[in-house]
Amino acid sequence: MTCEMSRVLPGEILDSFYGKAIRSTRSGAIFNAHSYPTKINVAAAMPFIVAHTRPGDVVFDGFAGSGVSGLASALCERPDGDARRSVEDVLGSVAWGSRNCVLYDLSELACFISNSLLNPPDPIAFTEAANDVLRILESDWGWVYRAQDDASSPGAIRYTLWTDHPICPNCGVVSTYWDLAVSLSPPRMASAVRCLDCSHEFDVASAERLTEEYWDDLLGQTCRRRVRAPVFVYGRTDKSFWKRPISEADLELIERTDDTPVPPRAPIEPMLGKGGSHWGELYRAGYHFGITHVHHFYTRRNLIALASAWEATEAYPEEIQNALRFWISSYNASHSTLMTRVVCKKGAKDLVVTSAQPGALYIGSLPVEKNVFAGLCTKLRPVAAAFHKMHARSRTVTVHCASSLKVDMEDESVDYIFTDPPFGNNIQYSEVSFISEAWLRKTTNRLEEAIVSPHQGKSVHDYERLLVGAFAEAFRILKRGHYMTVVFHSTRPAVWDALRKAWESAGFQMVRSSILDKTQASFKQTTTSGAVRGDPVILLQKPCDSERHEGADDTTVETEQALGPWEVIADRLGELDDSRTAAGERTRQRLYSCVVRYYLEQGLPVPLKASSFFKGLDRHFKRDGDSYYLE
Repeated sequence: MTCEMSRVLPGEILDSFYGKAIRSTRSGAIFNAHSYPTKINVAAAMPFIVAHTRPGDVVFDGFAGSGVSGLASALCERPDGDARRSVEDVLGSVAWGSRNCVLYDLSELACFISNSLLNPPDPIAFTEAANDVLRILESDWGWVYRAQDDASSPGAIRYTLWTDHPICPNCGVVSTYWDLAVSLSPPRMASAVRCLDCSHEFDVASAERLTEEYWDDLLGQTCRRRVRAPVFVYGRTDKSFWKRPISEADLELIERTDDTPVPPRAPIEPMLGKGGSHWGELYRAGYHFGITHVHHFYTRRNLIALASAWEATEAYPEEIQNALRFWISSYNASHSTLMTRVVCKKGAKDLVVTSAQPGALYIGSLPVEKNVFAGLCTKLRPVAAAFHKMHARSRTVTVHCASSLKVDMEDESVDYIFTDPPFGNNIQYSEVSFISEAWLRKTTNRLEEAIVSPHQGKSVHDYERLLVGAFAEAFRILKRGHYMTVVFHSTRPAVWDALRKAWESAGFQMVRSSILDKTQASFKQTTTSGAVRGDPVILLQKPCDSERHEGADDTTVETEQALGPWEVIADRLGELDDSRTAAGERTRQRLYSCVVRYYLEQGLPVPLKASSFFKGLDRHFKRDGDSYYLE
C-alpha cells in the first residue's frame, strides 16, 4: 500500500497544536457519569481526533479504558457549541462529522462503561424507570435510613461516621479514633494523639487496632475483623439539615439491619478470586484486616441497599436494565463502601464528606456510610444528562473486551490512533475495578494486563514486553504516514524507557510532544511523593518508507551530544516570561515533564526519577513558592 501523504499534517498546525499544553478538566456530564482511573475528558480528546482525521475515517484505541476515544469520535458528528469553539479556536475551520472508532480493553468494567455511554436508552424512558426504582426502594427499604433529629422529628440519615478503636502502645487502653483524633471546631484530624488514660503521646495511624470475632452469615463461618462503631450522624428533616452524636435509636436500627437477610444479588466473592490476606497489590495488613471478600467493604445496611437496588432493575427490558445498572454502578464503589471518607479543608466549618480515593482501596479510621438511596437520587441527573448527550447518534463505535496484543483488524486499515496506555505500576486497574466487576459478575482477565505488579509476577520487563506487543499491533493496523497520539504519565525512568522501547521496536518515529494539562490532579498526583501533574502527550508516526523498522537508531542522538537535565531546565526557564501562563510552566511537576519530553525526543532514557529531580531543582535553581527561576 502507498503512503497517504495528504494525512501528514502541515508543520504550522503541528507546532501550534502540539506546541502548548492541552487543557483537560474534570467536569462535564460524560466525564462525571461514571468514575474510572486516569480518565481523560472527552472534550480534550476531540481536538486530537479532529486534527488527524476526516469524517468516516477509522480511529483505534487499544487501551480504551472508559471509552474516551470512542465517545469523542461519536461526538464529532454533532458537536455542541462549547466543543466546536474549543476545537476551532486551535485548529481553525475543521470537517465535522462522525468518525468510526474501534475500542479494545481488557477491563470488564471499562467496557461496561463504554458500551453504556455509547449505546444509551431513551433518556426519558431511563429517567422514568430510575424514578420507579427509587420509589420501590423507598417503599420497601427506606426504613434502613430513618432517623430523628434532636427534637425527635422524623427524618432520614444523610450519612453516618464510623470509627475504629486504636490501642495505646503504652498502657493498652482502648479508645476510639473519634475521641482521640477528631475535632469539629475547627475540623481537624490529628496524627499525633495522647492516650485518654495515661497521656502517652503516640502516632495514631501506626497504633494497633481492636479486633473482634463475629459470625459471617454470608460465608457461614466465624471470622475476625477490625471493630468499627457508629459515632456521629448527619441527617435531614424536610428541608432542614442536622447533625448529632449516635443515639440508642440509631444503634437499635443498625442492630435490626444486621439481623435482616441480605438480598441474594449481593456478590459474595473472594477478593481477586483469592480472598484471605495479601490478596493483591493494594492489600494492606492494617486497614484490610479481616477484609477477604467483596461484601466486607460494605456496612450491612449499604450492602442491603445496593443489592435491593440491583434486584429492582431485573423487572425492566435489557436496554433499560443495563442503563439502570450503569447508574447504580456509578455510585457504588466511589460512595457506598467503607472507603468513603471525610477530609479537613481549609476554611470549612465541618468535616467535608467525599468519595473513595481514586486508584486505591483505602479504608480510613473514620469511614463514612452514605445513604445509598439519597445518593442514587442525586446521581440520576448527571447520568441522564450523559445519556441525553450521547442518545440518537450514529452507532459508529465498536467495543471489544479483549487484549490489544491480538487485534482483529486488517493490516493498514486504521487512519489514526489515540491511546492512553497503563502507566506501569501507577494504577492497578483490575484490582481497583474488582468490586464493581463483582456486581456485574464479570471480572478482568489479568493475564495480558500491561502493568507492573509483583503480585501478578509482572516486572517492568514484563510490562515492556506487553507494551511492545500492543504497539506492534498498532503499527500493523495503522496506515503508512499516519499518526498515533499517546498520553502517558510516570515518575519512573524505567517505565518511560519501556514505553520508548515499545514504540521504537514497533517502528514508530517520534514527531512532537506536548502536555495534557489536567486542571485537577488525581489522588496519587496530589499525595504521592515525587508525583507529576500533567501527562506528556507524544505524537508518533508510522513511516512511509517501510512496513516496519527495527528500532529508530538513525534518529537517536548520541548521549554525549545530549543536554544534561539541568541544562534542559535552564534553557526552558530562560524561555519563559513573567506572565501568569508561564507561572504554570515553572512548577516542579511541569519542569519534570519538560525533561521527560526532551529525552524521549532524543531517543534516550530518562535519567532521573521524579523525586530525585525535585531535590535537584532546589540545588540548581532559585525557588519562589511553587515556581523556579534562573539564579
